Amino acid sequence: MSDLPSAIIFTHYGQSDYLSRTLECATITNPGIRRVLIGDDANRDLAVSAGWDHVHLDAITSDLRTRFNEVFRWVQGPKHNPVKNGKDWLRYVFERWYVVAEYCRTEGIQQFWHFDSDVMLVEDLAFFGDVLRQKKILFTRQCNDTCLNGFVSYTVIKNFCEYIISLFNDPTLLQSQQLEFETLHLDYAFTEMRAFAMYSKITGYKGCHLEQAIDCWWFDDCICQDDDFEMRRLGFLGTLVKRVHFDGSRFYGHRQGGRVDFAAINCSWVPTEVFDWILSRVRQRVLQPGLRASEELAQVHLRMLDEVKGLKAIAVSKLR
Repeated sequence: MSDLPSAIIFTHYGQSDYLSRTLECATITNPGIRRVLIGDDANRDLAVSAGWDHVHLDAITSDLRTRFNEVFRWVQGPKHNPVKNGKDWLRYVFERWYVVAEYCRTEGIQQFWHFDSDVMLVEDLAFFGDVLRQKKILFTRQCNDTCLNGFVSYTVIKNFCEYIISLFNDPTLLQSQQLEFETLHLDYAFTEMRAFAMYSKITGYKGCHLEQAIDCWWFDDCICQDDDFEMRRLGFLGTLVKRVHFDGSRFYGHRQGGRVDFAAINCSWVPTEVFDWILSRVRQRVLQPGLRASEELAQVHLRMLDEVKGLKAIAVSKLR
């Protein structure tokens, strides 16, 4: 097994408008590393055309996965919907890690990168993996420092999968979670994010929040969160996002008065025009290296529908 990450892995079911953009972006910025989409029939052709290996979610089985499915059950509030796009989403967010773990075991992958499928990887990740390895980091967290994402070691993910099974075998824990969801947070559920927050407190493996783990670089948790960055509204009435600039070489923003360069930009909750704007600059950087530019994401042209959504959001915020 290699000492450095040997794959970028995305997990996704179904088809989403943004998926072709994130896959192509990673192909351009990380051409020298294996890129794997663990998905289904709906996204196979998309992955292959973008230069990614495609692995069907149901093609990988393991004893751990079987054991998980034997104990898993919904633990959620009455207002939580566990089904998204026709699939048991609540089961999926746990189960995908069992598939990733078994894939890594059979392929001999010791360390890898895993990101949500709406993340635009705008830099080559090789440098960052080397820095984290030198710091003896074995895993990183995203999602506001709660979920497993980013830099991941096989030993961590295997141990986490075993830990999840132990949680679902703990009736006292599940009862306490259920009580919370029935009395306090009616639209919440026991998810893999909650499970990993628990795991992070007991594991002996060294981890960190990826967002600013490397000096002068930012692995974004969500472009819609300010995180002390300058913010700007998309278009005229669009969503407030980090004020992302492109200078012809790098994407950057200003945080607490200083420049910070982006290595990855999480584009959750924004229209596809944002993905397109980033992707076109990534392409431009390859086709016209050295070209200086001064562009800003906020200048993106949104569809009328997106402007209307932005207007509604502003109106609702004023009424609160």
